[in-house]
Amino acid sequence: MTGDDDGGDGLRARLHGSYSVQLAVTLALVVCVFAGVGWLTVGTTGGVVESGVENTMVSQTVVESENLARWLDANRQFTRVVSEHPALASDDPSEAAAYLDDVSNDDESTDIVGIYVVESSDNVVFASGGNSTVRPPPRSELGLFGRYDATTVTGPYERDGRRVVAFASPVPETVGRVLVVVVATDAVNELFQDPYGDGVTTVVNSDGVVQFSDDDRATGESYLGGGTATSAVVAQGTAGKTGFDDSFRREDEMSGDYVRAYAPVAGTDWVLVKHAPTDSAYAVVDQVRRGIVGVVVVAILASVLVVGFFGWQTGRTVRRLATAAESIAGGDYDTDTTVERTDEFGTLGRSLGEMRDELVARLDATREAERQLRTIVNNAPTTLLAFDADGVVTVEEGRRADDLFEDEAVGRTVFELLEDRPELLESCRTALAGKAVETTAEARGRTYDVRFNPVGDGVEQVLVVAHDVTERRTRRQRIEVLNRILRHDIRNRLNVILGHAEAIAGRTDDEADAEAARIVAAEARRILELSEKARRTQAVVETETEPVPIDELLAEGLEPTTDSVPQLSLTTTLPDGVWARATSDLADAVAELVADAVARNPERDELSVVVSAEATVDKVVIRVDDDGQSLSTAERRALESGSESPLEHASGLGLWLAYWTVTLGGGELAFADSDLGGTCVELHYDRAERPRPEDAHGSVHGA
Repeated sequence: MTGDDDGGDGLRARLHGSYSVQLAVTLALVVCVFAGVGWLTVGTTGGVVESGVENTMVSQTVVESENLARWLDANRQFTRVVSEHPALASDDPSEAAAYLDDVSNDDESTDIVGIYVVESSDNVVFASGGNSTVRPPPRSELGLFGRYDATTVTGPYERDGRRVVAFASPVPETVGRVLVVVVATDAVNELFQDPYGDGVTTVVNSDGVVQFSDDDRATGESYLGGGTATSAVVAQGTAGKTGFDDSFRREDEMSGDYVRAYAPVAGTDWVLVKHAPTDSAYAVVDQVRRGIVGVVVVAILASVLVVGFFGWQTGRTVRRLATAAESIAGGDYDTDTTVERTDEFGTLGRSLGEMRDELVARLDATREAERQLRTIVNNAPTTLLAFDADGVVTVEEGRRADDLFEDEAVGRTVFELLEDRPELLESCRTALAGKAVETTAEARGRTYDVRFNPVGDGVEQVLVVAHDVTERRTRRQRIEVLNRILRHDIRNRLNVILGHAEAIAGRTDDEADAEAARIVAAEARRILELSEKARRTQAVVETETEPVPIDELLAEGLEPTTDSVPQLSLTTTLPDGVWARATSDLADAVAELVADAVARNPERDELSVVVSAEATVDKVVIRVDDDGQSLSTAERRALESGSESPLEHASGLGLWLAYWTVTLGGGELAFADSDLGGTCVELHYDRAERPRPEDAHGSVHGA
């Protein structure tokens, strides 16, 4: 059973895997369909034509039997009419003979070879007419007459060298006197036709004796000896039935198979049987069948040639394209895919060539990108390492890879390479367990930020990225020192300066000295403000983003600004219940933008500023519009680029504080001309959902 299944699977695989096999199977099916249709057509058409042959023979047989019946009726009628003439009833033979002479000479429609008046009692001729050359038959053949108008017909017989039939009719008003008209049967044979050649038409009586036949040798003989077949046909015919028989065989001079059609001859016990050789009768059937078979054979051959030719061409084209595709798949990108055809296969060849060219272009781009990436990785202070689930290193890239790992790490396990670095080895195990790890490592006097990221379901591999943060760490340390100096040393000393300046201004009577002291105090306050902004800048860098309520946050953050700047006319348009993902310092950024608008317009007695917010499905946009002097192009460029130059810089630390608060908080800062006539600053943030109480626990704005 398994072997049969394997054989069937192999056959199906071969059928599905080969276009030539599919074409051969399809062609075989087409041939089978043509052969089946041809066989059905031959059978159907042959039956129809055979039926036509049978109908033709039966129809012709019926026509000839009717013609024979009319010939008999005409002679019967003639005999009866003549027998009723008074001259034949007279006792004078000469009178009767004269009348018979007139009749025989005047009637040209009947081939009369003898006309007599016979005394039937003693079979003596009473009178005869014309040139009667054939004697009448004996009384025993004339039959019995039950009435005076009855007319009998004898069977054909030969008298005096001629084949004749005698018609007898009693002469009225006489006893035993009978008119006998002897008629030649030459006209009967002219009634028979043979449409198929070599056929025989026979008239047989109820006793099986041949009465007429276009084969003179058969006349008067027994119709095949009165066998079963003959009896059946004669019995059917004498019963008044018409039919066809295709099971007849004659073993004498008509050797071979014959078909027969038969029909009764009205008014007699005769049956007209028409014979035709089976081969001749059904010759047209054979011709039709041969013609149909020929058409089917030609159609099959034409189909084989056409399908074979196009199949061969198509198969050759498919094989060529398949070979070209395999070559391309194998890396041979110089393979010619041109097909000298303008149909779909030509389009397929061109498409394959375009695909090859596109693939080559993408491979070149990939190689170039790989080369550039490798160049970047090898020149950047970054090390890339990847190892599989067994800890075997598969990738090692980066110009400082040897700082953390030994040379030629690929192919070795991390357990071997990091045997002396237990902290890193533990991180590898944690990553192999499916958890990402971030740690710091020291190597050769440098500091690295190392991240272990598991990849794939079930941890197929771990990607390790080690970034050299030595310079960043040093810079951060410097910034922290500077911030500490700003927060403590400079701030304390400025407070001392501010206190002495204010004391001098309050004690001296010299107005010039007092003004100088006030100037010193004002500048000290400005420096203190810068110190505070620097401190806040450090806080911005270290603040994480979270969902914050825009309306509550801005309302609280802008209130001190309104109270401290009398010339400021501040309007807020804030939607209720809108949350954005930002930092809690967002209000400080907006306050700095409002303060900058005031600082840019010191001469204005009144400055209008509008703070508004608009929320979409996924974004929140906060706008700060003023009607004062616009922000200069240089300041806009400096803030949009994120850096200053001698020619393009911001006027103060406040704008930079706003910029850093927005960008480090996940937002974007943009500038435009305000509809109020001044500057419009836009702050773009991602919209956030209001946190649930359990999610917002510990958040300043979580309620």
